[in-house]
Amino acid sequence: MVVGDGVGPGEEGEEEGEGEDGAVLVRDSKDKAGPHLTFSPTAWQAFVDLARTL
Repeated sequence: MVVGDGVGPGEEGEEEGEGEDGAVLVRDSKDKAGPHLTFSPTAWQAFVDLARTL
């Protein structure tokens, strides 16, 4: 499953999805074959919470 970040067609952005054991996978939406970052659900939630405060 991949969830977009809400950017429109042709715009740069990131996508997130769910991997094994609930891991959060994040990649560049313009490079679907490229690498991805993997975060634990706890680490991802901490990042989201911090980003919301900025």
